[in-house]
Amino acid sequence: MIKNFLTIIFLVTCCLGAYAQEEQPEEETVDPYEFRAAFSVGGTVGGDYANEVFSTNAAFDVTYLYNLTKDLKVGGTLGAMYAFQNNSSNTLIKEGDGKFVSFAGTFRFHTDNDKFHVGGDAGYAYGLDEGGFLYRLRLGMQVSKCSGIVASYTEVMDTYSYSAVNIGYEFTF
Repeated sequence: MIKNFLTIIFLVTCCLGAYAQEEQPEEETVDPYEFRAAFSVGGTVGGDYANEVFSTNAAFDVTYLYNLTKDLKVGGTLGAMYAFQNNSSNTLIKEGDGKFVSFAGTFRFHTDNDKFHVGGDAGYAYGLDEGGFLYRLRLGMQVSKCSGIVASYTEVMDTYSYSAVNIGYEFTF
């Protein structure tokens, strides 16, 4: 009986050792860093002074992301926006109004298949009067391996608030 038991233990041990030696498929190596550039256009929203003075805007953002986990990326964004004056507005604006440069921290949550992402930016915008707090909510959809469509809502809280809804195209490098 002991001889049979030892034989079974020996066979199980041999089988487990053989199973452990099987080749596992190599995992795809992913670069943990990502560089993105986006161009977007949109309209001014809200019921305040900025909505009366400005009509449309154009924005350019450069983003550097680090893959914290498979689905979460964090990093920083440098952006520039130019708001075009509304032709029907009788309000005179100063030279610097309608233009700003922003510095912000950013995050993005990606779906399991990396097709969609939801994210946001929070930072500071320089150029609107003295500058102010900026936040941006974004929703994106990957079109190809290196590009996608991005929709965003941006608000700058300064002497007056400036809000815009934009849609644009983003390139991944």
